[in-house]
Amino acid sequence: MRLGTKITKTALLAVNKKIKTSKIDLRDVRSNVIKVDIVGCKLFTDCITIYVFLVYLQPNITQTEYLTLFEVFESLYYIHGSNIILLGDFNTPNFYNGNITEPKSKILNNFVTFLGLQQFNNIPNINNSVLDFVFSNLDCAVNCESIPLVEEDTQHRTVQLIVSLYH
Repeated sequence: MRLGTKITKTALLAVNKKIKTSKIDLRDVRSNVIKVDIVGCKLFTDCITIYVFLVYLQPNITQTEYLTLFEVFESLYYIHGSNIILLGDFNTPNFYNGNITEPKSKILNNFVTFLGLQQFNNIPNINNSVLDFVFSNLDCAVNCESIPLVEEDTQHRTVQLIVSLYH
């Protein structure tokens, strides 16, 4: 399954074809916050179900829009108590540096804390900054992808995510 985004960035979520998937309808999320692009899929294996969400938040997203996004996201009943991977460009570079006093970083921190998620990506871009995050409540390993499926943006490295399917 390949899912793409539509705003100004391009993102690709590729899933091994041996894993059963279904696309998640996120029109409600997109209709409430215009400056977000989000795709999601539900992954099924014999032993686990995982909800995967790939997001791109435009740099000019306001604090109010940022808050609205996560409030709408929290209203998705099926994410509570589920296995979640939330990844992408949240346009909050201060979050990685531990500056959670900045308003958008604080909103993001409250959201991931509420869902019990941890941040796993430590791969810097060309400017030695981490802009893309991988949040999950599963054990994950994030590696640089040596052979990207699409041309790589130097500000956003192509990553491979390896997830432990057993708790």
